[in-house]
Amino acid sequence: VAEGLQRLRDFAAVKASDAQLRQAQKMEAVGELAAGVAHNFNNLLQGIVGNIHLARMDTSGEAKSMLDAAEETSMRAADMVRQLMLFAQKDFLQQNRDTDLLDAARKAVEIARGTFDRRIKITEEYLTSKLLVRGDAGHLQQIFLNLFINARDALDGRIDPQIRVRCEQVNYGDLGLLARIEVEDNGIGMDAQTRERIFDPFFTTKPVGKGTGLGLSTVYGIAQQHGGWVDCRSAEGCGSSLIVYLPLAVSGVGDLDGEALTARLLVVDDDETVRRTTQQVLEQRGYRVYACRLRDVVEVALREQPDLVLLDLSTDGQSGRAALEEIRARGLKTKVLAFTGGWIGAERLTGVDGVVRKPLPPNELIRQVHKVLAN
Repeated sequence: VAEGLQRLRDFAAVKASDAQLRQAQKMEAVGELAAGVAHNFNNLLQGIVGNIHLARMDTSGEAKSMLDAAEETSMRAADMVRQLMLFAQKDFLQQNRDTDLLDAARKAVEIARGTFDRRIKITEEYLTSKLLVRGDAGHLQQIFLNLFINARDALDGRIDPQIRVRCEQVNYGDLGLLARIEVEDNGIGMDAQTRERIFDPFFTTKPVGKGTGLGLSTVYGIAQQHGGWVDCRSAEGCGSSLIVYLPLAVSGVGDLDGEALTARLLVVDDDETVRRTTQQVLEQRGYRVYACRLRDVVEVALREQPDLVLLDLSTDGQSGRAALEEIRARGLKTKVLAFTGGWIGAERLTGVDGVVRKPLPPNELIRQVHKVLAN
């Protein structure tokens, strides 16, 4: 009987292991599919955003407002793709741009108030008019959402549940001015042993089925990616306070208006719409711009000797890498700014002077080009 029971247990364990393997394989397939969809979809969005920018320059009044709304909608679509890639756990490049943390906080508070138990009182304290951080807007908003969810779950059973969010600018000694985000609750609090593990992936004190253990580890990872860190203050029965520190954005890279932009640029993209609109945007800023498909990049680069190549990558980046290697092998000293509509894995690009992800708003495109050329 004992032997039979052991065999049944072994059979159940093998069956569970097979099910987990199949689930992992399905998630991997979803991730690969999402990567391909993201690349193609972001290529389309890049063409849309570029054309909206060009059209807006020749319009005014109500039509201009409509184009502004269309651009905002396009960037929201890009955020949706980014969230899909996060779900698929792909190493997605960040869309770096100046983001007001106060705006991200207000949007997250609005979501929390609309979805949390109405008995939870959420208090906002914004001790500055603006708090600009250079980074990914979607990821930065995810910090607030994850902290709010963590605080909400700690309030279970409280008579007067409260969450307080505080955003301010602080002087942090040798590190200078930083953005400081604090989300505080009056929940159950944590003991020392729990505090030591809260940022570990998959660690959770919640019952099975109530949490993944990824919320605070995601906050920690996003903060690190943006050059910051996270602190925790808590004690059993006394609530918790999670504090995120992030570097403030360095304002601009110099005034481009009226500047003599004599650099020669080569735009390389197999999508004709993206190639054409990118060329037009750059030409309007005074650059001398050439454009070609990926297969022609070496020939055109040798002939025109550009100061900067804006190089598109294919879905897996292999075609772009091959072109990049040949450019360097031919001895061309041109700078290279790599673009991708998809994702780049653990293997990092070498031989490039910058990497950005599509769709890229025209002003950010100009900023990135100017930044690479100035270095």
